[in-house]
Amino acid sequence: MNEIMQTIRDYYAEKKLSDIISIEGLEPSAEAAEALALLPENMRENKMLPGYPFPPMLDGCTVVVLGARNGRDAFVASKLVGESGKIIAIEGCARDVEKANEAKEQIAQAFGFAKSNVHFVNTAIEDLSAAGIADGSVDVVIANCAVSHSPFKLKVLSEVYRVLKEGGEFYEFDVFCNRRLDPEQKADPAIAGGLLAETGYDQDFRRTMRKAGWEDFRHMSFHAVEVTDEAAAKAKGEGTTYEGRYVRAVKSRVIEDLCEQYGQYATYDGKIAGCPDYFDLDDHHRFFTDEPMSVCSNSCSMVADTRYGAHFKVDGNLRHHYGAFGKCGNVERIVEG
Repeated sequence: MNEIMQTIRDYYAEKKLSDIISIEGLEPSAEAAEALALLPENMRENKMLPGYPFPPMLDGCTVVVLGARNGRDAFVASKLVGESGKIIAIEGCARDVEKANEAKEQIAQAFGFAKSNVHFVNTAIEDLSAAGIADGSVDVVIANCAVSHSPFKLKVLSEVYRVLKEGGEFYEFDVFCNRRLDPEQKADPAIAGGLLAETGYDQDFRRTMRKAGWEDFRHMSFHAVEVTDEAAAKAKGEGTTYEGRYVRAVKSRVIEDLCEQYGQYATYDGKIAGCPDYFDLDDHHRFFTDEPMSVCSNSCSMVADTRYGAHFKVDGNLRHHYGAFGKCGNVERIVEG
């Protein structure tokens, strides 16, 4: 271990991510909260896993969890996919995998399962082939501050794209930065030890997603981040800010790098569990039940060509093109009282 890494490890030997930063407005869905309540107490509040990246409609899915830590998110996903589903949890720390394996049968019993549906693999998130995950074999990949902790983000995102089926979904929570940090900042123990050194500049993330195969991805929500550790706040420098974001991306051959208009409308039937009144595709596409919504072809594919497709009716096709979709479904909804 080099001198810098040893300094980092010594500096933050007793600290967790929540000792370095605080993030506003993170709450699990009702379904995720039910699963969390059944986990051992020491697993529920994993301070290295601040978000709750669990999209709806996971029943029966095969889900890969990147950076599983002690297994919290993997076990929540286990409950959400049900006994017919499967979880492949990737974690680079052998000790965390050992602890999670020790708990998994007890947790399966708490869920009412005959046996655990979670398979933990001790390997790097940059190489999912080492876990035996074949091309196009996975329904959903979730991540919770895993991509930002990797210095090899293109490898991670390319692997996610590779293993997902056509119509598969990548859903993550991560922390982003408004600029690229200087090498001196990255080497500072307060930044590196606080897990902020590899946090991605948001525009670099966009570019890396494209290189990995994702022509379009969506933000679900944005959450203010405060650097609460005094040394880290000083080391990051004036004007450097961080933000937590939920991100959704769909693997589809028809998705383009720009929202295009084909005169399509999508209508949601209100039958996805937990979403009776509306379904949020992203932060600016809210599909109200039984109300047709004008959408670009990318948004149409993201709902129609995925596991959500059974709950959407699409009018129109890709035959007639009308140019770029300027407002991308961003229309005001007036609710009369």
